[in-house]
Amino acid sequence: MSNAPLFPARQEFTPVSRFFIHRVAPLIEDMTELKVSLAVFSLIQAKKGYPRYTTLAELAAEETLVKALGKTRDESLQSLDKALQMAVKRGTLLGLEIKSGKHTHQLYFVNTESEAAVVEKIKTGNLVLPGLKEASTEVISGQAEQPNIFKLYEQNIGMLTPMLADNLKEAEKLYPEEWIAEAIKEAVNLNKRNWRYIERILENWSSQGKNSGTHKGHTGETDKYKGQLFDHLVQR
Repeated sequence: MSNAPLFPARQEFTPVSRFFIHRVAPLIEDMTELKVSLAVFSLIQAKKGYPRYTTLAELAAEETLVKALGKTRDESLQSLDKALQMAVKRGTLLGLEIKSGKHTHQLYFVNTESEAAVVEKIKTGNLVLPGLKEASTEVISGQAEQPNIFKLYEQNIGMLTPMLADNLKEAEKLYPEEWIAEAIKEAVNLNKRNWRYIERILENWSSQGKNSGTHKGHTGETDKYKGQLFDHLVQR
């Protein structure tokens, strides 16, 4: 093993609070969450001006970090999304979604008292970020009470990624909330716990009629699905 210095003679440092090191970091079991949290600290520390934050796009551009999070870029970006959600849920970070025209920006702040005040000012319109003058704001999942449909999904299907959250929001525009809730329950009953299956249920209800009687649910005998709406989704 080489004894050559790992660090260059001249380097920049990122301050990390003792509270995080001694009270928060020991509780983080997921290494991806820890890596991403430290990357957020570093990116924010390098910023100048007010307020200081980083974005999902900036994190996704950190090639060394992204390569360490998965075997493929898609897998890495999914891991990044998941880690950010975990850090927001833990309270390490504050997340804010900014919509400006056709673009959506996901912003992340260190969760201190002063930064929480900044986020509140942005949400109420008392602080406008440069380049986002006509932006609307929304707290990223984990920082505010979620609609029942989001809770139902997480409780029965799995953790929500930003992409899945967008799918649910889009579904809410297309279908009644009770349909989505019933479709989730239907998927659970059939042990098909994935969004694509839920989406197909909703699509079939929309085209064939929800109360048409064409889908009777799982009885344990796959032959009973022949000729029914969900026949193509059942593995034989």
